[in-house]
Amino acid sequence: PDGRMMVGTREGLNVFDPETNKFSSQWASEVFARATITSLHLDNHGFLWIATESNGIYRYDFDGKVDRITMQGNASKAIERTFVIDIMEDADGNFWFCTAHYGVIRYSPAKDSWLSIQNNPESIARLPHNSVRVAFQDMSGIIWMGTERGVVKHNKSRDRFRVYLNDRAGNSSIRGSKVFSIVPLNNESVWIGSGDGGVTLLNLVTDERQKLEIY
Repeated sequence: PDGRMMVGTREGLNVFDPETNKFSSQWASEVFARATITSLHLDNHGFLWIATESNGIYRYDFDGKVDRITMQGNASKAIERTFVIDIMEDADGNFWFCTAHYGVIRYSPAKDSWLSIQNNPESIARLPHNSVRVAFQDMSGIIWMGTERGVVKHNKSRDRFRVYLNDRAGNSSIRGSKVFSIVPLNNESVWIGSGDGGVTLLNLVTDERQKLEIY
């Protein structure tokens, strides 16, 4: 908020001050002073969310107050066994925690409720893989999630999930399975970047997929 840059490392949280051109690690709380920081997110209310590899998730208010986030139900069990890779805040103020091994955990502050979304063949609300690296919300409110086995399109209003997989023999599939990045091009298209197959440009209106070769 004050122009400084927060940097998460394997040895805690560092702050870069552009005015002095220096890094500092002496700040905030000793709770995560030496923790491995896996993800950071500055929310719409000015709080910094800090995810660690083995010490849970925290919220910092920049006035020195640090709150450890207490999860409920299956979400609590999931976070104890894995760590958060990415944090996304949607337009309704819900937080989506992408984990390395236990899918996505959604937190609704307004309802103080937690929902764990995992790979479950018996459930409609499922993922193709429990390792989720990135989450993104487009202009229409659709939630996109990149997993180790394709992309998930989640319509919250209808509570529907659609999976885009990599099919080497199919012309309508995406390139690669391990999706690391989802970036909007405009209101009608998104870039989908994978670690094992290149880039796909997906048209959100026509559902057409354009594959790009990476050399």
